[in-house]
Amino acid sequence: MNQKLKFGLYATLILGALIFGGLFYSSYHRMERASNLPEETNSPAASVFKQTTNFVSSNSNQVETSNVVTDISETNATNAEVGVVASTNSVTTNASNEIPKPPAQIAVARAPTQGRSAMIGYLAAFLAMSILLGLLIARDLSEYFGSRSVEFLLNDEGTGIKNPEYDEAEQEWANGNHLDAIRMMRDYLIKNPREQYVALRIAEIYEKDLKNHLAAALEYEEILKHKLPAQRWGWAAIHLCNLYSKLKKTDEAVAL
Repeated sequence: MNQKLKFGLYATLILGALIFGGLFYSSYHRMERASNLPEETNSPAASVFKQTTNFVSSNSNQVETSNVVTDISETNATNAEVGVVASTNSVTTNASNEIPKPPAQIAVARAPTQGRSAMIGYLAAFLAMSILLGLLIARDLSEYFGSRSVEFLLNDEGTGIKNPEYDEAEQEWANGNHLDAIRMMRDYLIKNPREQYVALRIAEIYEKDLKNHLAAALEYEEILKHKLPAQRWGWAAIHLCNLYSKLKKTDEAVAL
């Protein structure tokens, strides 16, 4: 991936995660504050409701008091008049019981439904940005550590190799004991089969120092059976093609 494109993608994902995370945080706390509002507020609507409730309650008390006095003083009232008073009491009582909810409660009830969808959208966007950012970071880290491990395991010059056993084999090669060096390297490779740079070194000794092209070709054939990075596999394949040409194996070289 292009470095400029990668940095732009990083900046976009980080900025998007911060923005949507902040929007979700503010939306969540706004809904929390709305749910904790008191039943009575100082808003004009709440004041009108309070005055209306007091007026209805005082009228109800007056009507009930008047009805009690009327029932006591007018003992000789007719059955029709008593029925009218009872009907009036019933209507007044029912009216006083049906008191609407205050505007503050209505606003609190509607606030969660209005802000919940926006809050969920902010949360989903934040999670998407965070997941993409995590995948991008994981990809870059895997590439970095993968390249470092390949560089260590498949270094032609042996740079970074710290194993004393392999160093002894290289010392034997430096002393001119090529077959002893190959034997020691092969023992080391059996113990550490993932370190294919040792197999490449053995093939190189056969090819350059011992001039044994057939043995070198056999070593390269075994190396190509392993899963190597594409560039390293191609490098070994080219060496093997050159050896096939020297061994008059033209068909094998062309096929490879």
